[in-house]
Amino acid sequence: NREILENVLAVILAILVAFLGSILLIQGFFRDIWVFQFCLVIASCQYSLLKGHNRIIAYSRPVYFCLCCGLIWLLDYGSRHLTTTKFKLYGITFTNPLVLISARDLV
Repeated sequence: NREILENVLAVILAILVAFLGSILLIQGFFRDIWVFQFCLVIASCQYSLLKGHNRIIAYSRPVYFCLCCGLIWLLDYGSRHLTTTKFKLYGITFTNPLVLISARDLV
């Protein structure tokens, strides 16, 4: 019942969810029971794309998952490669890598 564009979008989102999830698992962001819970989130994103009864849920779960994974990845990269220069985000000056690590852990 879907159009070709929806099928292509679902396949691209499924690949992106799998890729970002595997990157975060390989880099060791999650340990112990959190690995199991993270894999359940990945599975729910994949299942909602596969079933796709409600299109809002079917596409919003993987999109939010990809946004959160990208944010975690970006904050971790920033905390590792932060130079001595200051940068501002919404008026808050970030100079300490611990601020980015704390934000990453909250995501």
